[in-house]
Amino acid sequence: AVVSTQSPWGAIITRALVNEEGTHIVSAESGDVLYWDLKSRNVIFQEKQDDIQQIFFYKNQTRCIVVSKKGTKGNFSGLVVSRSIPGGEKQWEFEFPFTTFIKVVMTSDEHHLVCYDADKVKSHLYIHSMKTGNLVSKVMVKYNGFKEVTKLIALPDKPSVVALIDVDKGNVMDIIQRRFIKSIPFWDGTCSTDGRYGLYAPATGGMEMLDLRTGKVCKTLIPKVAEGIFDVMAVFNATNEFVLYYHSGRKTIRAFRRKDGKMIANFRVQADLKGMETTTDGRSVVLGMGDGSMTTLTIADPDKGGIADFLKSLPSRNPEKARGAKTSRASLIYQQNGVEYPSPYDYSIYTDYLKAL
Repeated sequence: AVVSTQSPWGAIITRALVNEEGTHIVSAESGDVLYWDLKSRNVIFQEKQDDIQQIFFYKNQTRCIVVSKKGTKGNFSGLVVSRSIPGGEKQWEFEFPFTTFIKVVMTSDEHHLVCYDADKVKSHLYIHSMKTGNLVSKVMVKYNGFKEVTKLIALPDKPSVVALIDVDKGNVMDIIQRRFIKSIPFWDGTCSTDGRYGLYAPATGGMEMLDLRTGKVCKTLIPKVAEGIFDVMAVFNATNEFVLYYHSGRKTIRAFRRKDGKMIANFRVQADLKGMETTTDGRSVVLGMGDGSMTTLTIADPDKGGIADFLKSLPSRNPEKARGAKTSRASLIYQQNGVEYPSPYDYSIYTDYLKAL
């Protein structure tokens, strides 16, 4: 669906998030929070909130948290507001101080919201209640080898544990017992949905899979090779069966089987990759490109049962069946989400030889 901006003169949309049911969009547009109803394509809620930095859902996507930045350099604070969806009723709000903004994280049990602040003298974690927004505790961050924190991660299998990621390691802390647990060398904050495995994929090349329980390397997926410094993106798929790795220099996405570390695919993208997410069943990966296009790929592991039947069911592999008719290819019209899906056989570049394939 195409949804226009609210302003008749155009607007700058800096953040946008669609719910899983595909019924509503929450967006940050020119200093406002907007709720869009996708069926009517109209704005159903709008409220002023400048300089929005983060948006995410919780409570089965019936609530939305919007984090924005206030103040001037040296005196920044973060404004965290919880609203209902789709009504937009404000549940609570609070502010916390920071020097450099680090995205806030919600614990896996959705009981606490963790915010980070690093000043010139001390660093702290601010623990707030997700129910009321009240400050529960303030934890001082202190451990050997402390470096500037670049990312805050909530471990999916341990509701009371967060990780502070720096350039060299991941530092694990318990926010309930208010203590430092351990440091995991090389961990970049990426972890499987069960919290068991992590990844180390530096910009200089190579990729290793880490066992987060022991902190040791359990598999080397890509050996360290001097290729220069490039943008990389490494993620687990939703079912933790595969690891996906994007390299901006090669402009390829490689897929590795987690169990044995074997590469099963190497796909070249047509433009710079800006976002990569997998579907909840782990079978497909959705790519957002720098040229504005979106591509959906299926992870075809030959060792996985039923993959051949799944591929046969895809519209791209079986256009005639999807169109539901037995007439000539050129005369058939297949609609995908209500939009005509063009047939490659209608273009002159396809010779009789190619049509036979």
